[in-house]
Amino acid sequence: MQDKHERLGAISRQIDRLDRQISDLQQISDRFTWARVLVFAIGGIFTVIAFFAVGPYLFWPLLLISSVLFILVVRSHRRIEGSQERFEQMRTFKRSQLARANVEWDGLPPARVTQPRYDHPFEGDLDLVGERSLHHLLDTTVSTGGCQRLRDWLSTTEPDRERIAWRQSLVAELVPRSLFRLRLWLGGASDSSDKRWQPHDLLDWLHNHG
Repeated sequence: MQDKHERLGAISRQIDRLDRQISDLQQISDRFTWARVLVFAIGGIFTVIAFFAVGPYLFWPLLLISSVLFILVVRSHRRIEGSQERFEQMRTFKRSQLARANVEWDGLPPARVTQPRYDHPFEGDLDLVGERSLHHLLDTTVSTGGCQRLRDWLSTTEPDRERIAWRQSLVAELVPRSLFRLRLWLGGASDSSDKRWQPHDLLDWLHNHG
């Protein structure tokens, strides 16, 4: 019990640090927003003045300089926004860890499998899937295949003791690799198309980041 409290306390402190980092990045992002407006406005004003007051000889250099400067500011801003998004995703993951440990259903994302298979011997009777189910509590997968695999494991009717022991040995190897597990989860959560990874996508990611 003491170890659990220490782990939960450590996660809470990590969330507090992430809150501060996100707040700091938001302030920087706000400054970049104003910088983009100022660079665009000032560059446009000076470019127009140069065109009418001096002519095209000064207009084109000023247009090029203001455009390059604006692009640099935009790229820097996007990097800040990308960092902020990753920190927010990390905070979401950490918050879900606390919610799972404390069985706080409101702190979990929506269940991804909601309808039980009533032709299964016990999946429907034991509410293995759906909201407030064992599958919902345990499902931290980032792929549709992983989600289905967890469901199959929970609903298997003839457990294989040797295979279970083999899986437990793999889990034991992953337990100390918290950074790897976090990177794996973030890799799936940051998919811009908002689609769950398919098995081949996951294998590609492991190949590139292993």
